[in-house]
Amino acid sequence: MKFLEKGEFPNFRFQKEFLKPFEVIMKKNSYVFIFLSNLKLSIFFSHRSSTIRDMVVRCITHFVDAQAKNIRSGWKNIFSVFQMAATDSDVPITELAFQTCTIIVGMLFQKKNSKFKSRFFFFGINR
Repeated sequence: MKFLEKGEFPNFRFQKEFLKPFEVIMKKNSYVFIFLSNLKLSIFFSHRSSTIRDMVVRCITHFVDAQAKNIRSGWKNIFSVFQMAATDSDVPITELAFQTCTIIVGMLFQKKNSKFKSRFFFFGINR
């Protein structure tokens, strides 16, 4: 969290690199078991862990809630995690990702809206 508090200089991509593991974990969180017995290699894949995916979405949501104003290059990774969560079969994971995206869009429009309002006041349109 401290890493995101500092913000990021233009043309730097530290946040993107910092958030990349969350995206990778979300993509590849299936368990792989490899057994070697009697010179025969057996590989077993188990189901994807909804607990891990839930934890990733909750971490990203916490980052956004706490440090959205400081995030710059990490947005692509954040929305990639939410995109994968949107296709998840576990409904709470999908809902949390959707709620966080709604908050992000609301903050964006609120920020843009205040800029538009200040421009209208500047030009004397809103009297």
